[in-house]
Amino acid sequence: LGVTSIDVQQIISSLPVSNMTLELGAAALEAELPELFAEAIADLLADGMLNGKSITVGSETVVCMVGLFKASNATAFVAGATCAKLGELARTVKSKKFKNPVIMMSNAVYTKFITDATDDETTKIYKEGLIRDKMIEDVPVELTDYAPSTGSGASGAWADNDVIAVAGDKRGYAIAMAGQLKVTQKETAGATYSTFDGTAYAAGKPVIPANFYQYKIDV
Repeated sequence: LGVTSIDVQQIISSLPVSNMTLELGAAALEAELPELFAEAIADLLADGMLNGKSITVGSETVVCMVGLFKASNATAFVAGATCAKLGELARTVKSKKFKNPVIMMSNAVYTKFITDATDDETTKIYKEGLIRDKMIEDVPVELTDYAPSTGSGASGAWADNDVIAVAGDKRGYAIAMAGQLKVTQKETAGATYSTFDGTAYAAGKPVIPANFYQYKIDV
């Protein structure tokens, strides 16, 4: 695929817990915290992979995850939101010989495609495949809540060049993690709760950005 370097950054997930809860079941809670924070960090990484994540280091904003829906150097695929064009995108990523190509989109965008009113046989076949198997041209369509469900236009309408889907092989997105998840407790004088922080060191970006295709809507 290529060679890339990734500088990991500190990522923190916080959980406030009332003092009463700690008094009643501190041991049980502390035993569950590593798993809770592991799930929270995993969700954060999944979100960051698609939407990006930046953190503040001193007075600077540092990008620790490059989002596929926002990456400026991904390959653009500009078209209207029709099944025919989605099929064209699927054929394009298949032609690149990716081992596990996938098209990622939100349920709202998926609904746009399965309600495509174009009256031709190709569209009917594509819609049947999308509804029955979540597939088009043998490429899986992965629905995710992390993908955008609204556009940049008025009242969330889709506008020209809004990215409605991303296609490629997710194995081409590199995520680096250093060390182990660390859980620490912070107490604030006079407060009725304590805060637990789950800290991890991670970062992510596409190895070859051009291998990912951004479906930019042409309205």
